Amino acid sequence: MHQDDNAEAFGPQLPTTGELLQLLASASNKLQHMTSRLVMCKFGLERYGSDSSTLMFYTGFSSYNQLTGFFHWMQPVAQQMAYPYSAAKPGPSVGGTRLLALCDELFLTLCRLHAGLLEQDLADRFKCSVSTVSRTCLAWINLLYVVLGSINIWPSREAIDKHMPPGLKACFPKVRVVIDCTEIFTQKPSSLLANSQLYSNYKSHTTFKALVGTAPHGPFTFVSSLFSGAISDVEITKVSGLLDLLESGDAVMADKGFTIGSVLADRGVDLVIPHFLSSRGQFSSEEVKQNDAITAHRVHVERAIRRVKENRIFQGIVPLSMLGSMNQIWTVCCLLSNFRASLF
Repeated sequence: MHQDDNAEAFGPQLPTTGELLQLLASASNKLQHMTSRLVMCKFGLERYGSDSSTLMFYTGFSSYNQLTGFFHWMQPVAQQMAYPYSAAKPGPSVGGTRLLALCDELFLTLCRLHAGLLEQDLADRFKCSVSTVSRTCLAWINLLYVVLGSINIWPSREAIDKHMPPGLKACFPKVRVVIDCTEIFTQKPSSLLANSQLYSNYKSHTTFKALVGTAPHGPFTFVSSLFSGAISDVEITKVSGLLDLLESGDAVMADKGFTIGSVLADRGVDLVIPHFLSSRGQFSSEEVKQNDAITAHRVHVERAIRRVKENRIFQGIVPLSMLGSMNQIWTVCCLLSNFRASLF
C-alpha cells in the first residue's frame, strides 16, 4: 500500500493552525463589514455620525461628538429611568430585553421634537410599535425635564458682567436679563370657558404663552411654565417667578408692552424699554440712540425664541392631546437650545 493510500485511509487532510487563523480572520472581516452595512442601513444615531447637516436636521445638535457627549452625560441616570404604562423593567422590552439602544431612544426623542416626525413614522423607521415610540418619548422628555430643570441657569451678577457685550455694557451696564413673551398655537377646546382662557387677542387664536429671559450674551437664563394665552405680559411677569430672582440694582430689558416699571421699582430694579413718542412729536437724538441700542440687543432674545420654535413639534397647531406633556416639551426644547452654538 502506498503512502497516499494510507493518508486516504485516515480521512481528509485537516487544515493547519495557520489556515484556521486565516479563515477566522476572513470571517471576522466579513462580519465586521456586514455589521457596518447594517448600521448604515438602520435608522439611528450611528447612521449619521459623519453627516453633520442631516444630524442637525433630525436632532438640532450640530455634530456627532456634541450629541454623543450629551448622551454620555445623561446615560447614567437614563439607565435607571422609568417608562410610563409599562411593567417595572429597564425599558420598553420583549422578554426583558430593551428594544432600542439608549442612544437610539434619545435620537428617537430628538427626532420627535426637532424634526417633528410623527409617532407612526418613527415606529416604521425604528421597526417598533407606536406605543413603544410614545412611551419612549414620554419617558425621555420627563427625564430631560427633571435633569435639565435641576441645573441652575440663572447666572450671578459677576458672570453677567464678565460676559456682557461691550456695546450693551457701555449703554446699559445694569441689565441682568432680556425678557420677552412668546405663544404657541393650540387646538380650540370644546369648552367655552377653556376657550376664553386660552384665547389670545394678540394672536386671534387659542394659545399657550410663556415668558423667557436671556442673558445679555444670548443663552436662556429663565424659562417660565406655559400659561393660558389670555394672560397679559404684566401678569405673567408677576406670577412666573422671575421677580424672585432679581436683585436690587439690576435692570430688565424688554419691549414696550412690558409696562412693569412700578412692579420692578418696588424691588429696586430698573426697566429698560424703548422710549414712547412724546407730545413733541419726535424723539430727541439721545432717545433715538437709546432706542437703537435697545432694539439691537433685544433682537437676541427674539433669535433665541426663534431657535426654539425651529423645533417642528411647535409648528402648526398643537393638539390638546399633548396638553399633559406640553409644558415639559417646551421647557426641554428651551434648555436644549443652550447646548447649541452661541447666538453671537
